Amino acid sequence: PVVAWSKLRKLYWNDKAHYRVIHDSKEALLDRWVTTAKAKRWDRSMRIRTGPKISIPRAFGIPKFKDPSRMRPLVSYLHHPLRTMTNQVARAIVFHVMELPVRHFALFRTKDLVSKLLACKILQGENVGALLLSGDIKNMYTELPHEDILAAVDWLINRVSAMRPRYRKHVFVKRRGRGGVSWTCPKNATSYCRVSFKDIREIVQFDLDNCIFEIGDITLQQIWGIAMGSPLSPIL
Repeated sequence: PVVAWSKLRKLYWNDKAHYRVIHDSKEALLDRWVTTAKAKRWDRSMRIRTGPKISIPRAFGIPKFKDPSRMRPLVSYLHHPLRTMTNQVARAIVFHVMELPVRHFALFRTKDLVSKLLACKILQGENVGALLLSGDIKNMYTELPHEDILAAVDWLINRVSAMRPRYRKHVFVKRRGRGGVSWTCPKNATSYCRVSFKDIREIVQFDLDNCIFEIGDITLQQIWGIAMGSPLSPIL
């Protein structure tokens, strides 16, 4: 326990470049998040969780596979009041990336790798081979500047909305389950929520500005990078 505690202290408390101490109470933070979401009218179609089970996220760490002496920072959004809403926005962003009118190498399913490689081979000629290289981006989540993330979201929304600007201002996201995103309202409309481009931008901004969590008896805010544990983080 002493070793784990010292590693967590080094990972969070001692890292002044990424985190700062927050002195607001948990109750004040939760009230501010819910009040802001309602003031923005995000609750018109997306779900905001309330009740005694909601709480601010809790942080922990697990040893890295390649270097067990180092810890990977994780923040659990399990009881976050806006967890369902951020999950729906994340699925909307994934849908936008899939709709991009440009070629990219993002894999949404592992089995798509074969078709992508075959497509490249066809484009370059039948006798062309492929050399696969595996790499890793060090500290990717914790080193992404917020302004670059927002710029990427703006670029994505502008590219997708420019395809058919007359009506592409929102998407419909299935309330439960994975996927289930459409440009048009499905017949079972009550099973979907409407997510506008404006909501996507504002919710991403809100999540970046309010990555606040507990660790021990201290409340910290992440001021650089994004939290590994937020529903929005993987696609961002």
